[in-house]
Amino acid sequence: MHKGIAVDVSVNVYDIVPKLNTNGAGCLGLGIYHTAIAFNDWEYSFDGDAHIQSSGITKYPARCNRNFQFKTNIQMGDIDPKLFSKTCEFGVV
Repeated sequence: MHKGIAVDVSVNVYDIVPKLNTNGAGCLGLGIYHTAIAFNDWEYSFDGDAHIQSSGITKYPARCNRNFQFKTNIQMGDIDPKLFSKTCEFGVV
């Protein structure tokens, strides 16, 4: 991230059960999804990870959550880099 340049904020949506969402509930506009908040190239979400046997707030490269299939991205806008650094001071790893 460059100083002074706004931080892009978006919501990444993942299919948890792609087959159900496509062939079943998806026909009714419903489905089972996971979401993550993305700031530029990184996303944060509440997630469980079987590979490291833990759950909680996780950080992945944007659109690369290995537990779910990426579906879509919803742009939310951008925020000031100073606000972004204060928001992330809570220590998400």
